[in-house]
Amino acid sequence: MEVLWNGSAIGTIDGQAPTGGYELLSYSAVGTGSDVLSVEGYSTSGFDNIDNLSVTAAAAVSAAPEPAAWLLMIGGIGGVGLMLRRANKDAGLQSMAA
Repeated sequence: MEVLWNGSAIGTIDGQAPTGGYELLSYSAVGTGSDVLSVEGYSTSGFDNIDNLSVTAAAAVSAAPEPAAWLLMIGGIGGVGLMLRRANKDAGLQSMAA
């Protein structure tokens, strides 16, 4: 049997189960939005079964910060700069008074 993702083979199932009778197989594929997972093949013995087939989606990872993150970062840096500027002015006024 073959495991196919959008028509391309990503793995095979040889039908030779280990001593316990079950074999856990795992395959990875990157989806594009509307994808097809299929398992195709035939059995001459009639005893090949597929059980507990599941698909798990992973969260997408972004390589660059989103615009909202950029705005927060720029605002934070600007706020720190204003605080430092104000602290320098306050220190200058205190030295003039002494």
